[in-house]
Amino acid sequence: MNKMLGWIEKKAGSGGEVLEGIEVTRYVFLALFNMLGNLILSKDLVTDPESEQGSMFFNAMIGIMEWSGVPNISDIFPCLKMFDIQGSGKDEPAKLSEHEITIIILEMFLAGTETTSSSVEWELTELLRHPQAMAKVKLEISQFQERDIDSLPYMQAILKESLRLHPPLPFLIPRKAIQDTKFMGHNVPKGTQVLVNVWAIGRDPECWNDPFEFKPERFLESKVDVKGQNHELIPFGAGRRMCLLHEFDWELPHNVSPKSINMEESMGITTRKKQPLKVIPKRA
Repeated sequence: MNKMLGWIEKKAGSGGEVLEGIEVTRYVFLALFNMLGNLILSKDLVTDPESEQGSMFFNAMIGIMEWSGVPNISDIFPCLKMFDIQGSGKDEPAKLSEHEITIIILEMFLAGTETTSSSVEWELTELLRHPQAMAKVKLEISQFQERDIDSLPYMQAILKESLRLHPPLPFLIPRKAIQDTKFMGHNVPKGTQVLVNVWAIGRDPECWNDPFEFKPERFLESKVDVKGQNHELIPFGAGRRMCLLHEFDWELPHNVSPKSINMEESMGITTRKKQPLKVIPKRA
């Protein structure tokens, strides 16, 4: 995290290009990529976020996540499964090849970086669209030097509200019925693939007042959490994101206002902003 803050601080002091804003999610992704690199391979994989290597990792992640969101036609029409039209249903080999091991390691990296970097981008976007919430959470963070998230109720409320509106995995990971089931009057045969639409659950007016509005205050007096016990809020979880707010003040480029921020979503296996958020960092 310190390296990520250093990268951003370097940009903040460079002038010129930073006036157009920086792509925050890129820096968060590459910092997380290095964390996993140290955990799995005991080394940093990226030393410069602007390097060709850094761009290659970041662009590969975006491409893979978009590709993985393409539906398998055999899941929609089971009668086609025997033909394996898209080549995704082959039996697993008894022994993994070196190429297959490389793919598995890559998937581990992407699964640990894409969801968190996308969540950070959405959270910062919502805060820039709601300056009062930004001011309130920065004040709260400044009053707790230990930065213990349990002592930051408004920060927790912001994380929950952002995950409610922008769950990283809109359909979670596909499930499969392990036995014939009858659910709400519907027969679900054994082997049926089940997708849980948490994006729709988080915007369900039967569960939430003003479901399309960003209102962190709804969680201040609520015991609803993201740990899976409250079915109206089941995104996947939340990690350390407060350092970006504590260390920097964030501004939009001169030609962008809070209300004009593009909020369109790009669908893959994860839900990323269609137009990446670009912001100007200034040392707090």
